[in-house]
Order: sequence, then structure tokens, then C-alpha cells
Amino acid sequence: MTTGGWIMIAVSWMVIFTLLIFCYKKIFSSKKTHVKVSLGIDTEES
Repeated sequence: MTTGGWIMIAVSWMVIFTLLIFCYKKIFSSKKTHVKVSLGIDTEES
């Protein structure tokens, strides 16, 4: 493989890993929100 090919692969993998780390940081550093859901299930048949 040529030098240009190796550079292209290296840059591509760096971009992929950078996006992966960015997304993981964004997901795991977000504030946890507590969602309270009221389940209003009516079991009576009409």
C-alpha cells in the first residue's frame, strides 16, 4: 500500500474514534433525569 493509503486509513480511524469518544462522553456525562410516569390503566371492561 502506498504512503497516501496509510495516511488515509490512519485519518479515517482517528475520525471514527474521535466521534466515538465524543458521543460516549456526551451520553455518560449528561444529567440523569428522573421520569415519573403515572400508569392510568383502566382494567374494567365496558
